[in-house]
Amino acid sequence: MPGPDHTSGHREQAPLLLSSECRLLLEYVRDAVLLVRRSDGRIVTVNQAAEMTYGRSSDELLQLTVWDLLHPSVVDPSNPRDTTRAGEIDEQGVLFRSIHLHADGRGIPVEVNARLAGTDGDAMIVAVVRDVSDRIRIERELAAAYEEIDQIFETAADGMRIVDRDYLVLRVNETFVRMAGVSRDEAVGAKCYETFGGDMCDTDDCPLRRILAGEDSCTYEALKRTRDGTAIPCLVAARPFVRDGEIIGIIEDFRDITERKQAEERAQHLAAHDALTGLPNRLLFSDRLEVALAQASRGDAGLAVLFCDVDNLKAINDSLGHRVGDEVLHTLAQRLSGAVRKADTVARLGGDEFVILLPAAHGVDDALSVARKVLEAAGAGEGAGRGATLSVGIAIYREGDDASSLLSRADEAMYEAKQQGGNSLVVNA
Repeated sequence: MPGPDHTSGHREQAPLLLSSECRLLLEYVRDAVLLVRRSDGRIVTVNQAAEMTYGRSSDELLQLTVWDLLHPSVVDPSNPRDTTRAGEIDEQGVLFRSIHLHADGRGIPVEVNARLAGTDGDAMIVAVVRDVSDRIRIERELAAAYEEIDQIFETAADGMRIVDRDYLVLRVNETFVRMAGVSRDEAVGAKCYETFGGDMCDTDDCPLRRILAGEDSCTYEALKRTRDGTAIPCLVAARPFVRDGEIIGIIEDFRDITERKQAEERAQHLAAHDALTGLPNRLLFSDRLEVALAQASRGDAGLAVLFCDVDNLKAINDSLGHRVGDEVLHTLAQRLSGAVRKADTVARLGGDEFVILLPAAHGVDDALSVARKVLEAAGAGEGAGRGATLSVGIAIYREGDDASSLLSRADEAMYEAKQQGGNSLVVNA
């Protein structure tokens, strides 16, 4: 095939090459259509779409060869015809991409569908040229969007994974790998419950089942277990994973809420415990007393309450200061807790008042036994106790007692013990 020939035009040949019907049909084609003579690459027929594509009139185009339409960026100077794929074009046709030259000098990314055809005994190539600038722009935008999504997925602070309808993990991010304690290869392809399972797995609350049953999304708290068995409290959010309009699985997001749970536990502890001594406060004691009263009223267990008041705390505060007084209260709290049984509750009501709940006290003797241990523990040892003593009032449960009446009788008994000089106990049976 000879090289490019720029001899004067052959526009007068166009009416001979195509019938009026073919010419009319050609003008309805939205893509540029070039009829190119195979022997020398000369363009012999074009449609109006070609004029728009290349920014040239048909007269200008018919003065060119197909190689004149190539952008310099795709031309090999040693073989300028190479990118036209001329040697490969046959009756079956060839589809390839290239960059053509607009009249203003810019490159036009094109997709060329070229096919060999015979016209008046001269081999011709019919080239349908589609400007794919918009397609490439969209492809680039999509590629950039996918890259951005990939970056968000991989750098997300939460663990993320994609699970298909058969519970197989399709993809995980780096945070998930660290959180679950597994490698990416171990997680992908495994069942979701094998690498980061939890209490929801294989139940109706499983997020995959809920999504496939029609829920748009689900958010819940769950304990998820790592590879080594460590339980991690997580806030889990699951949404449908859709492809071509069909739900093919779910996307799960796992947020480690360990610190939040610890903060909640600390807050709950502070709400129910005395800040100075760490003992249950009035609120928690009242709850436990109500439970014990319900059991006692059914005859399931005995019940007694010890009301304790520190005899000389005011003198300690006045002479040694409130810091030492606080140390005394803290030490007494530890000693009282050590003197009672596991089922019993020692609480601080405030100031110098402690109360002890004995939910399994079997009569007066049982309550007295514990009370004597409490008195002994309070006065034992040296140091922070500073010789503090207690006045203890004991109230034994009577049928019909409520919390107010039981505490009132214990308080009255305590005042009677204090009137006797303190460091003593009185029973109000």
